[in-house]
Amino acid sequence: MRINVIGKGPQWQNAPERGEDGLCFGLNDHILKRDFDILFDMHQLGTRLEIPEPDPIPFKWRSKDKIKEALARAKELNCEVMSLEAWYGCSRYPIEDVVSKFNMNIFGSGFDFAFSYAMYLGATEIHVYGVWMSHKTEYVSQRHSAAVWVCLARGMGIDVTLNQNCEILKLRSRNIYGYDIKQSKFMTQYLTSSG
Repeated sequence: MRINVIGKGPQWQNAPERGEDGLCFGLNDHILKRDFDILFDMHQLGTRLEIPEPDPIPFKWRSKDKIKEALARAKELNCEVMSLEAWYGCSRYPIEDVVSKFNMNIFGSGFDFAFSYAMYLGATEIHVYGVWMSHKTEYVSQRHSAAVWVCLARGMGIDVTLNQNCEILKLRSRNIYGYDIKQSKFMTQYLTSSG
């Protein structure tokens, strides 16, 4: 079973459309730009939506109205929304089951929840689009946990394909330690050379 985990970063437009090639998992309010089978919004939605007007805690990246609009769009598309709790039509993410299955409780971003849920559902291949995890953004603190899930999946034999710009498995220096060779060239230049 193929599952596509689609973020909002560069190259998300290259992902298959819902119903084309596997299930499509999205993050937060990305459903306002494209359709998904399951949307993961792992924030305190209940608290955010129950704050009295005017909103005393404005999110610079997402207003209360945008959250409501995303939830309404998901309902319209019959797209399941996974969240921390079962509120406002959302399903509660089965964190206990996922942690128990993989003996792992490393969740540093919404990507980790979506990716691990794909593994939990039994995906045989996971394609990642629009997930950059660049060291130049706030995602630097989220990249390590994403790498753990990607490596665990690959170790379990799941075929994981990362989009071209994805930084999850790229070394900061881009060089393989001790070999003085670029990480991007290691597989073709070092592993394929006859010793």
